[in-house]
Amino acid sequence: MARIRTTKKLAKRIELEYFKRSHPLRRWLRILSFGAPAIAAAWLTLLAARGDHRIYNSGPVSTAHSMFGNDCAQCHIPGAGSPMVASAMASSTQLPAGFWQRVTDTACVKCHDGPIHHDNQVFTPGCVSCHVEHKGRIPLALVSDRHCTSCHAQLETKAPAPRFERTVRGFATGHPEFRVLRTDEKDGAQINLNHEKHLKAGLRGPKGPVQMTCSDCHRASLAEERWPFSLASMGGSDKTPKGAQAIPKGQGGYMDPINYEQHCAACHRLEFDQRFVGIVAPHDKPEVVHAFLLAKFTDGPPKAQEQSEAEEEEGRSRLPGRRKGAAESEEETHGERESPRRLPGRRVRADAEEEETQEEGARARLPGRRRAEEEDSPRESVAAQVKVAERLLFKKCQECHSLKVFPDRRPVVATPAIPARWLPHSAFNHRSHRMLTCTECHVKTPTSQQTADVLLPGIKVCLQCHRDRGGARSDCVECHLYHDKTRERDVNGRFTIRTVVTGASPLADAEKERTPARR
Repeated sequence: MARIRTTKKLAKRIELEYFKRSHPLRRWLRILSFGAPAIAAAWLTLLAARGDHRIYNSGPVSTAHSMFGNDCAQCHIPGAGSPMVASAMASSTQLPAGFWQRVTDTACVKCHDGPIHHDNQVFTPGCVSCHVEHKGRIPLALVSDRHCTSCHAQLETKAPAPRFERTVRGFATGHPEFRVLRTDEKDGAQINLNHEKHLKAGLRGPKGPVQMTCSDCHRASLAEERWPFSLASMGGSDKTPKGAQAIPKGQGGYMDPINYEQHCAACHRLEFDQRFVGIVAPHDKPEVVHAFLLAKFTDGPPKAQEQSEAEEEEGRSRLPGRRKGAAESEEETHGERESPRRLPGRRVRADAEEEETQEEGARARLPGRRRAEEEDSPRESVAAQVKVAERLLFKKCQECHSLKVFPDRRPVVATPAIPARWLPHSAFNHRSHRMLTCTECHVKTPTSQQTADVLLPGIKVCLQCHRDRGGARSDCVECHLYHDKTRERDVNGRFTIRTVVTGASPLADAEKERTPARR
C-alpha cells in the first residue's frame, strides 16, 4: 500500500529553528559584512588624520599642476563670494578647504588670473567648465571644440553687430575664409618690393650671380644661421652685422622682421662717392645721412695708399670713374692726371672745358674733382659735393622707399609699416611647418610683382592637412586663444616658491618678511 504524503506530514519532519544553528558559512558572511566596512572606515579615518588625500583623488592632475597633485587644498577651496572666505583670507594663514569642496574660479585666478575672453561676451563661463582636471598628464589648454561651439555655433553678443562670424561649428565644417583674404585687403607697407624679380635665376649679387630663396630673407625667430646678404657677408666676415642681434637657437614661430643690415645691404649698397672706397652711407633718416656726408666731405677722402689697400681688400667692381691699375696711380703721382668719369648723371669734362669753366665762374664740381685754382671757398665746395652725393643716394632710396620730394629741402621718407602678423586673432608656428617648402603654402609668391599683394595661403590650403579624419589636428584651440593675452598681468607675480608648493598664505609670507628676526 502506497504511503500517502501530505504537506502537514512533511512540515512535521522539518526543523523550524534550523536557521538559528551556527554554521561556518553564515558566520564568515557576518564577519565580512561588518568587518570590511569597519576596516575601510578606519583606514579612511587614519589617512584623513595624517592629511593624506590620495585615496580621495579622482586621478592624476595635469603636468603643470603636478607639484601639488597631492595637496587638494590648493584648488578645492570655498567660493570667493562667501563672507567666510573674506574673513579667513584676512585673519588666517590657511583657508578652510578640503577635497569635498567644489573648485571655483577663486583657486584658478589665484595663480593664473586669466583675462576675460572678450568685452562683448554675454556671460563668463567658469574655469573648470573648460579646463577639467584629473584627466591625466595632459595640457589643460587643449579643450575640445564643444566648449567653443557652445557659443560660436550661434554667437550672441552684447553689441548688436559683432566683428566676428556668428556661426562657426568647426574648422573643417563651415569655417569662413580668413578675413584678410575675404575682404581683399592690400599690403600698405610703404615699401617697394618685387618678389618675382628677387627669385629669378642669375640675379646679380655682391660676388656674382645668385639664386635667392625665401629663407635668405624670411626665417623663423630665434634662428642663428648667418644671413647671406648682410653687411658681414660683404667683407667675408662671420661676425654679426652691426645693429643685428645674435639670437640663440630656439622654437620661434613667427618670422623675423626684415632688416636692411641683415637682408639687403650686400646687394643694395649705399655708395656715394668714388673716392671713398668701402665706405657706405648709413641707412637712416635724411638728416642723419646729411650729417654723415657733411662730416666725410669735410674730413676729405682717404689717402691714396689707404684707398689702394681698401680696393685690394674689397675685390669688388668699381663705380664708373674709379682709377684702375698701377699705371694710372703712377700717372697721378707725377701729376699727369686724366679727366675721370663721373657718377651717373654728370657729363665728362676735358681739361679745356675746365679752363672755360674757370673763366665763366665758380660751378659746383663732382665729388673727387679738384682744381688747381679753386675759386669757391672750402665751405661752398663741401656743400656742393654733399648736394651731389645726396641726389645720388636719394635716388637709390626711391628703389625701395616711398619718398616725398621737395625742391627746397630734403625729402621725407615714409615710415615702413610692414605687418608682423596678418592674423592677429590666431596663433601660428612656422617651425611646426618647416618640412614644407615655402611656396607650397605661399603659392602666389614667385609671380608677385607688387608689394600690395597679400601672399597668405587661403583656408583651402590649410584644409589639405588639417582635416577631421586622417589629418593634422583641427581643433579650435590649435589656432585660437581664448583669453585676451593683451590684458594679462605682469610677469612679476605675488607668490613665493613656498606659497605655491606648500599652499601657505602669501599674507603670512609678507608678514614674515616685515617682522625682524629676534636674537
